[in-house]
Amino acid sequence: MRRSDDDTDASLRIPLRGGDEDASGDEEATSQAGGRRWLLTIVVAISLVGLGLLLGMRAPVDGECDRFPGNEGSPVPPPGARRIPGRLNVHIVPHTHDDVGWLKTVDQYFSGANASIQQADVRRIISSVVDELSKDPKRTFVYAEMAFFSRWWREQDASTRANVRALVVDGRLSFVNGGWCMHDEATAHFADMVQQTALGHEFIRANFGVEALPRVGWQLDPFGHSAVQATHLGSGVGLEAVFFGRADRDDVRTRIETGAMEFTWRGSESLGVKHDVKGFILSKHGNYGPPPGMCYDVVCGDDVRWQVSSS
Repeated sequence: MRRSDDDTDASLRIPLRGGDEDASGDEEATSQAGGRRWLLTIVVAISLVGLGLLLGMRAPVDGECDRFPGNEGSPVPPPGARRIPGRLNVHIVPHTHDDVGWLKTVDQYFSGANASIQQADVRRIISSVVDELSKDPKRTFVYAEMAFFSRWWREQDASTRANVRALVVDGRLSFVNGGWCMHDEATAHFADMVQQTALGHEFIRANFGVEALPRVGWQLDPFGHSAVQATHLGSGVGLEAVFFGRADRDDVRTRIETGAMEFTWRGSESLGVKHDVKGFILSKHGNYGPPPGMCYDVVCGDDVRWQVSSS
């Protein structure tokens, strides 16, 4: 139902003046217009301050950190330098998926406590990875959840931190996704997705430099897939590709049959080609697990080194 002129708020009315109105009417209208401009200016200023505070959020960085803007370290070499032209290059990506709270609390996951619920000790995972990477320059590893990595980082001495920074510079330890956690997409609010990603990326930038920021999205376990992930948190934050695990099984079956497990993901028709990102589905053998016969974890039976002889 349309509102009549009498129903309209007086503050929203625009005075219509004729040529025979006196100067007092002009002064009153000018005063009202000036007041509205001042009010609009104040609202815009407050909005910009709020946006600046959000964009300027800093991740909790240890006070002894020696990384700051302008001192970010050497660039990380591209992994493409290790490819062999003319050959089928099989990429084996050693990684760990560490839930920032699921069956156990964040503290229990990090410390390894309450193993009766689930065997998970993130502190030991990261420490053992760094130790093994240091032993062999051909080994590589990727890590995603900065909530855990930043906590582990704060416990390390200067020597260990220097070693880790060298691993990052050499491209042997890489950050993927790089958010505070691996957020869901189905029901998560886009502002929360953006904020937690910014928090994790700021930790990486402050401690390892801009060159260490992720170039690959690593959404292996979230439920649902959002256009925001493809645009704002894909190409929008400099990612070249997004890998994800969960997908509709009928869609996966069709993609396997048609060879479409790799595709171009356009999250926004209005943003167009410039915000396209490469998409990769890893659901053929589970969300993020290895192919059959290639599970080399201590909880699997594929590696004979972990099998206990019955004799």
